[in-house]
Amino acid sequence: MTAVAGYFRGLSEHLGEQWNRFWFTPRRADTLAILRIAVGCLALIWQLSFTPDLIRWFGPTGWLDVTLYRNWVLDPPPQLFSGRLSYLFTTSPQLLWVLHLSSTLVLLAMTLGVFTRITTLLSLGVVLAYVHRAPFIATYAEMMLAMLLAYLCLAPCGRSRSLDSMFRLKTPDAPGGWATVAQRLMQVHLTLAYILIVCTKIFSVVWWNGDALWWTLVQPSAQLIGHDTFRNEPVLLNLWTYGVLLSEVSMIVLPWHRWLRPLALVVSAFSWLSVGIATGDFALPLTMIVANLVFLNADGE
Repeated sequence: MTAVAGYFRGLSEHLGEQWNRFWFTPRRADTLAILRIAVGCLALIWQLSFTPDLIRWFGPTGWLDVTLYRNWVLDPPPQLFSGRLSYLFTTSPQLLWVLHLSSTLVLLAMTLGVFTRITTLLSLGVVLAYVHRAPFIATYAEMMLAMLLAYLCLAPCGRSRSLDSMFRLKTPDAPGGWATVAQRLMQVHLTLAYILIVCTKIFSVVWWNGDALWWTLVQPSAQLIGHDTFRNEPVLLNLWTYGVLLSEVSMIVLPWHRWLRPLALVVSAFSWLSVGIATGDFALPLTMIVANLVFLNADGE
């Protein structure tokens, strides 16, 4: 009995040490600073994409006016809560432009690292404001973007590669626990996202048959390469389909291994770019490539 008790005591101590090392080993925030810049650039591109047709999108008589929002999202509208989780609900085109340009400045400030603690939190509010204003057109890309910003709010991501650090408005990039917690949370969240992606695909017949990308290529939106290119190349199309699936499976396991991590990240980047070429839409592929950056320096070395 003494030996059994000693075994479980040792096992408990070992698991506790590994748990604390995984979550709380102090590390620098340099990786999170790189991620902040990449996420900020993505958020800017996405937010600025509304600019040419801002009034047509959100104006009082626009495509997504308040009436459409209430009919589609709030049907019937609640009595005590308007459901408007966005500051973009306004009937004034001038005010809408002011809010839009102010949002751009907030995202730009976060990207450059100006008062990063504050502007990162405000940037999350900006992204959520646009998502809640236009939930009809929100995709998985916006979900991943909001997730990354939410965890960056926990991290001292302005301690390096920022104007804050350049002008010494923040403390130097010394190893800290919050950087570790934020990066680990993003890594775990991203891994769970890949698990859901893989589970969704393996229960689909077209992915088992290797025909998934063929059905993607024949969509009208897939204009970068026509489906005629692969009409007589079923083997190549099958290999492409299985390669995409395999790269997503590899992102569940391989990034946690120091020596296999670079291979997994490179293969995943090429895989997501190929998906963007197939679909003609690079929003989600680019967001996932940026999200994969959370595994840079995953061992804290």
